[in-house]
Amino acid sequence: MQRLPFFVVNAFTDKQFAGNPASVVLLDKPLASPEVYQGIAAEMPTPETAFLTSLDGKSLSDSANFELRWFLPSVELKMCGHATLAATAILYRRFTNSQATLVFNTLYGSIKAFQELNNQIFGLLLKSAPLVTHHLASDLQKLIDLKHYKQAAYCAERQTLIVEVNTYKDLLAVEPHFKNLLNYKQLDLARVVLTTASESGQIQDFSSRCFCPWISINEDAVSAATHTLLAEYWRYKTYKSSFLAYQASDRGGYLSLDCDTGHQVWVKGKAAIVMEGQYALT
Repeated sequence: MQRLPFFVVNAFTDKQFAGNPASVVLLDKPLASPEVYQGIAAEMPTPETAFLTSLDGKSLSDSANFELRWFLPSVELKMCGHATLAATAILYRRFTNSQATLVFNTLYGSIKAFQELNNQIFGLLLKSAPLVTHHLASDLQKLIDLKHYKQAAYCAERQTLIVEVNTYKDLLAVEPHFKNLLNYKQLDLARVVLTTASESGQIQDFSSRCFCPWISINEDAVSAATHTLLAEYWRYKTYKSSFLAYQASDRGGYLSLDCDTGHQVWVKGKAAIVMEGQYALT
């Protein structure tokens, strides 16, 4: 019997019952098949599971290079930002990793990660992508549950639609018609719809919500990858390059964003380790 240590981490928060939860499973070597990864992911207490393996032949305290894979119970993911932040938090906080920068080898490509403020903040360097202005068709507007909107943008590379609404109150009021969205054919490439708003008098520079029924998640708790696009959107609107963002889901979470060169964004946040144990693999 092989015992695999695992942790559950709430990413982009320092609290219980908040942020986006992910499981992190630690491996000495890769598992036998994708089906084994998926089977373990199905038994974890979170929707997404990250599997972490050192590539240096060193301990988790000393290694700088890792293989990182993300799984749902039914499929391997090409990208999962909050689970990557969770893995970073485990390496630095639980294993006091000595490296200033960690590198994760993934299907998405290489991801750099780091810590700052004595294990209080963890960061990732993630790719963004170009946006183009988009006109929202009236029927799609109704499906998203928008009476009015300021403007919209579309990212073809990420199949993501961004819609800016007038106020934070408007943002919270949105209740998309998920079943009908799934069958909406005029925007064939949609995988994610983001609603966003910026309003004076709040601690955050902008807020957002993330809807993705096309990948079986009606509303994501806190999404790191989509915030790279939101950072691009608000950078062009405000001429700023750094933001504090809040994802206004039921769980909620804060992200610090710093736009880098070449469509890259440093995505930073806190993490709370809320569970740990061992998976008995026979």
